[in-house]
Amino acid sequence: LINTCRVMGNVGLADVDECAEGSDDCHIDALCQNTPKSYNCICKPGYKGDGKECEDVDECENDYNGGCVHECINIPGNYRCTCYDGFMLAHD
Repeated sequence: LINTCRVMGNVGLADVDECAEGSDDCHIDALCQNTPKSYNCICKPGYKGDGKECEDVDECENDYNGGCVHECINIPGNYRCTCYDGFMLAHD
């Protein structure tokens, strides 16, 4: 005689979407990704960190000046190339 019961799989356990509810603790510069019974925080492009804490990546600090020929200006989550006086930015 069998008289015990056990839960099989996720029967009866509804997943809570913390991302949709806004109950996650992801950083403002991170994306929330719902997973079964939990969620992940992933820093947005242009930011680095663990998703709970994200900081801007300064693309202008690399060896290639962000790929800019003249001036590189870091902006939150991105960067912008500008030219010295007398020059115009080319779309190459």
